[in-house]
Amino acid sequence: LGLDRALPAFGVYVTRAYLGGRAYPAVTNIGLRPTFGEHKTTVETYILDFEDEVHGQELHIELLHRLRGEMRFPDADALKEQ
Repeated sequence: LGLDRALPAFGVYVTRAYLGGRAYPAVTNIGLRPTFGEHKTTVETYILDFEDEVHGQELHIELLHRLRGEMRFPDADALKEQ
């Protein structure tokens, strides 16, 4: 992410992902990924019920609602269960 962009508060958001002219329900995390010990700001979007390969394609995200702030989980399995 470029430092010339403003980001909303770190946390998990209900989002809408726009890809290839279509809109998909999604969840987006904005933050540092504390469960994995990372210290670089990332934006990760998980498109619900979607399994196509889309690496390298342009994706637009619309933030709809903030679910919660960023949290640290004991491990990756606990993160998946939440």
